[in-house]
Amino acid sequence: HLFLRNPLVRNGMGILTLVDAVLTCVDIDARAGGTGGDPPIWLTVASNCCLSMYSIEFLMWVWVLPLRRALRDKFLMIDLFIITIGYVELILLAAGWNVGTFGFLRVLRIVRIMRLLKVFRKIPYLKELQKLVNMTSTCMKTLGWSFIFCFVIMTIWAMLMVEFVHPLILELHESEDLFAGDEQILRAASTVMHANLLLFKTVIAGDSWGRIAVPLIEAYPATGIIF
Repeated sequence: HLFLRNPLVRNGMGILTLVDAVLTCVDIDARAGGTGGDPPIWLTVASNCCLSMYSIEFLMWVWVLPLRRALRDKFLMIDLFIITIGYVELILLAAGWNVGTFGFLRVLRIVRIMRLLKVFRKIPYLKELQKLVNMTSTCMKTLGWSFIFCFVIMTIWAMLMVEFVHPLILELHESEDLFAGDEQILRAASTVMHANLLLFKTVIAGDSWGRIAVPLIEAYPATGIIF
């Protein structure tokens, strides 16, 4: 237990996690390249070495901690998930599967980056980042409900846009040929989900104000209430 909590060991595992993150980025770039999608041999060996070190560290923690406490440790459960995905990948490769074409596994391989969260806990010099991660984790539920609330409110306004703004867009197009040749604008408020996207990129992201919102407000000032 003292060995695992030794600053040298914790810093070493933190550096190993950063190295593994870089290897994962290089691996993704190599698979996206035009060389058959296979990463270099040295990259595969290095990734497997990182996986082996993760496995050894995980087994040591399970050995020194009581089973109930180990099962309640969220970081150990993240480690177990990442290690399991890594060995599933090795088994599939040994069986002749091409990971590049096995889309679900390609996504799961990126889960290894989640170990970067452990860097904040392992390296004692990152106290400010540890506090930031802790504060972020405590407000995730609030942020989730905020996104849901925002989506509900935007959907209500999107319904109004479909009812009132979409006919005005078509009217401007027919009378002044203002949106000629831009089919995306003509269908921007044709459905509730399209109107949601329009509201998000116009009001929240601040994108494309001059394409739809400004001409509509100039022609029909009352639409400024929606935008």
